[in-house]
Amino acid sequence: MATTSVLAMSVAVSGGGVNEQYNPMATNPYANTNSPGGGPILTALVEGLNTITVPPNTGMVIIIPPATTVFTLTLKGVSGDTGITLQPGLVAMLPLAAGSTSLLLAASGPMNVSLLWL
Repeated sequence: MATTSVLAMSVAVSGGGVNEQYNPMATNPYANTNSPGGGPILTALVEGLNTITVPPNTGMVIIIPPATTVFTLTLKGVSGDTGITLQPGLVAMLPLAAGSTSLLLAASGPMNVSLLWL
């Protein structure tokens, strides 16, 4: 039986005379009718480069680090590149191209992150 994942998002900005609501996915919603499904998977990362296998049919991953971590995560394309450093403790959503097989995350220290595959 196929699993469907749907992502909805809402942004609210207020204060200083601003009171705005924004739904960035209203015109381009994300839905995967052949999703790997399931809840977040707790994944132990070691200090250094971690290669994580992407489940089949994944279209997006949500990376949920510990809220109080002082360690950084860097998203890499290949092991030797500089990559993109993610803000410690904040959730990151990453769309993945069809057929993606691995995710490279470099951690500045050991940590457990939750990965939600959609």
